[in-house]
Amino acid sequence: MNPAYFIWGSWLIIQCIAGYVYVSRNGDCRVAWVFPIFSVLLGHILFLGGGGLWRMLALIIPLLHAMKVVVAAWHPKGKLPPGRYLVYYWLTVSMNPSIFAQRKRNLPLDLKLALNGIIHLLIGTLILFSLRLYAPEKMQGATLYLWSLPALLALSAILHFGLLPLSTVFLQWLGFPARRAFRLPFLSLSLSEFWGKRWNIPFSEMTATAVFKPWSRAVGVKWAGLLAFLLSGLLHEIAISFSVQRGYGLPMLYFLIHGLLMAAEKKWFGRKKPGKVWVVGALILPLPLLFHAPFLREVVWQIVALSP
Repeated sequence: MNPAYFIWGSWLIIQCIAGYVYVSRNGDCRVAWVFPIFSVLLGHILFLGGGGLWRMLALIIPLLHAMKVVVAAWHPKGKLPPGRYLVYYWLTVSMNPSIFAQRKRNLPLDLKLALNGIIHLLIGTLILFSLRLYAPEKMQGATLYLWSLPALLALSAILHFGLLPLSTVFLQWLGFPARRAFRLPFLSLSLSEFWGKRWNIPFSEMTATAVFKPWSRAVGVKWAGLLAFLLSGLLHEIAISFSVQRGYGLPMLYFLIHGLLMAAEKKWFGRKKPGKVWVVGALILPLPLLFHAPFLREVVWQIVALSP
């Protein structure tokens, strides 16, 4: 067995135990940031010479769990019993510890959500399989981005709208009142609605708990919101650019643009919602900054190549 895999897996377990002890003893919340910093450095060192896809997994899996420790440290209900903490740490992407504070019997299951998850999972897999058969072997420039768009949509269908809804229903079956992580995001009529209420709610909960609320009193709501976007940019830098060790700064620029666009949105439109054209344009036009060419080649198309 490769020692790197053993060390990496051992750290996930150690981080789980150490995080629980730290949170249960009401440690200084600021110290909790040691967990994600160490997780990223360890994953980077252990898999320094690995391919982009495997480096991404080695970085983001412990980072996800480390951020759970950070959120639990800052959250007022972050101190959980051992069994529920294990569910929170290992079995969910939720960043809301209060969901696991109480377990209810005979909790109704969102079977419609489960069915939608299965359908999206099948559709995404079919698209990946089709791309594996028909996509050209060599792609450059605009051709790479045009073929990568359906690949990204397929991966989103599998993960965001397939596996995550099924995990939500699984948690409901266990008795925890979990809710869907993605709430019909393309019905959004403003960027504030998209990022804050519909797209990746666990990520929004994470930034709200660990950045926005602690910093809003110190620097004000506007600057705390921008800091939350900068954290989003940093985490995506780790997942995207740091994985392939190229394209640094582009994902951060994408989220910085969106932070500024949200501030402009509030100034220009006030309480009015600018509409879908504004939202879709703001999301798609700078998308090559977020998913740059090295990431597309070394991660996205590697996943396509591994598809069934």
